[in-house]
Amino acid sequence: MPEHFTVYAQTYDALPEEQMRRLARDADFDIGRDDEGGRTFTYRWPDVTVTCHEMPPQKVPQHLRDFASWVTILYDRKPDERGRQILDRIHYTRLVVGVVIEPQRDDAGRVEAILGAMAHGLNALLFYDNALYDKDARLILALDRSFDESADVLGPVADLIRGRMMVDLPQGEPYQATPAQAARYERVRAELERRKVPTLSYALHLDDAAVKLREPAEVARRVLVLSAVTLLADGSPRAQALELIESRGLWDAVSPVERAFLEGDADDPDAARKLLWRLEDLWVLLWALGDYEELGWPGGMCDVPRLSERLHEHEADPDFVAKAALRPREEILDVAQLTMLIHWAVRDAWIHKRQVPEDLDWAGGANMVPVTHCPAVGVVEERHHALNWLIRFEDADWDDVQTPT
Repeated sequence: MPEHFTVYAQTYDALPEEQMRRLARDADFDIGRDDEGGRTFTYRWPDVTVTCHEMPPQKVPQHLRDFASWVTILYDRKPDERGRQILDRIHYTRLVVGVVIEPQRDDAGRVEAILGAMAHGLNALLFYDNALYDKDARLILALDRSFDESADVLGPVADLIRGRMMVDLPQGEPYQATPAQAARYERVRAELERRKVPTLSYALHLDDAAVKLREPAEVARRVLVLSAVTLLADGSPRAQALELIESRGLWDAVSPVERAFLEGDADDPDAARKLLWRLEDLWVLLWALGDYEELGWPGGMCDVPRLSERLHEHEADPDFVAKAALRPREEILDVAQLTMLIHWAVRDAWIHKRQVPEDLDWAGGANMVPVTHCPAVGVVEERHHALNWLIRFEDADWDDVQTPT
């Protein structure tokens, strides 16, 4: 029977090809792809074959969630300090490698040499025969919760979380979602599952009872202000932006940050770059006002030509503010919930240094990139900002809106 190991690395995003090649020595060595699209590194001798399957990055988040659930269940859903350390190590994992040995480890120790080199080189957590081991094969956790006290539980994660403050929250009654909240979460979760977006193991709800949407006229005036601000940020003459503000009497709707930018004596490239992202907020607000039937998945930048066309129409319409109307409250709350949970997945990847799909669709075939290099992350951040303003989250003014997850 083949033997199966799983290797979990917290400091590597991919197996280092040159080092994997060096491990071959006298074996026939091959690099290929498995059925899931992940790279394979195969070592063949006449009596034994070792194949290392590198899990595609899109599949890693869900795998880690399932792995963490397995550990949590072993602790009867109440992990102690050691259990929490194990979960930390799992959550910080960036690379998962399945190792298949056929038919089994050899007496000459060639397979052990490969496993040992990978474990030490990656400073890895190892899973074998329903138990967890450190890089030196010391037992971290068995099915009966036994362990070797000398085992290195955290490994490289110890440095990543050093200095982190832990807070024990007071125990209270479990939160009971309202029927509307539960129904909304199920609608949103269906979309997240379809795209295999990583999610929390428990529901994260909006506080529906506290939501009172902005007045339609306030939203329309914010649209016009943002139109002027993004015009200037995109390089249009300052006079053109100021004319829009003054002709429509919008100065009382301009935020302090926006006023400083509009009235500045000199160009500020950094401020312009930041404020140009408000095009994504505009897209959300125009959707909320019914300009578009669908907001669309935040997989990339909004349709700027289409957005500009609608803005020109509204700027030329003297009745735009007076006749503004918002789409149904439930639709806005659904999108706010969805956006919050997508933003959670983005922040989770950033915290644990994992890559994300370029279009934030883990079920698709998009390239995996660092969070800091993914334009769709900026789209989600701006959408979340606009939606939290729209639903009066903490009743904050535009510049002060927070987007916690």
